[in-house]
Amino acid sequence: MLTISELRSGHPAAPEYLVNIFVIQRDYGYANNARLAKWMNVSRSAVSQAISRLKTLSLIVQDEYGGVRLSSEGRRLATSVLTRHYLIEHLLVRVLNYPWDKADEEASRIQETISDEFAEYLRKYLGDPQTCPHGNPFPGTSGEKTLVEAQRISELEENGAARILRITEEGENVPGMLTACYKHHISPGMEFVIIKTGDDGIQLRAVEGEKTFSLPEKYAKHIRAESIS
Repeated sequence: MLTISELRSGHPAAPEYLVNIFVIQRDYGYANNARLAKWMNVSRSAVSQAISRLKTLSLIVQDEYGGVRLSSEGRRLATSVLTRHYLIEHLLVRVLNYPWDKADEEASRIQETISDEFAEYLRKYLGDPQTCPHGNPFPGTSGEKTLVEAQRISELEENGAARILRITEEGENVPGMLTACYKHHISPGMEFVIIKTGDDGIQLRAVEGEKTFSLPEKYAKHIRAESIS
């Protein structure tokens, strides 16, 4: 059975591709070369080469229409890397008090270097967390489906109260997104009232402190929330 270290040593970018395919499939139900290229901000030719290598390793399957899905082995590796990523984020934020908006980028540098033993130790030490610090669910957890299917804040009714559930993995990759969220204390559990929505963004008022602020649509569309009474 292939280990993450073995995969990375022969194909350095492969773990990142597997994780991104998993997350795209989880959030959108369908992954292909074009979506991967846009998501990862790389050329389509680079994606095509990577996909070809992953097919050779039997880690993905590509259908006749270009759709890409993980094989069982590809899924095992992808969820292992993603789980490590989330655990490292918790270690950085909760234990080391590292800035919440920088933890995702730093965890990406470390995620493929820790052992399965240390990952399991972290999971137990951290109390078996069910989501990452940004609210995204660990693969296979009981609340995964609910969180993945949660509404965008821009889809909620004006003047209604809501609670932040997660900032999507896609959103974490948008330049300036996590910094803006950190500035306005937008994180899982934050409660707010929707003042106004529009094509250009959304205006919110925090329940705690009653601070009012606006978010452009390019950020708002990546924030998921639930209505509260």
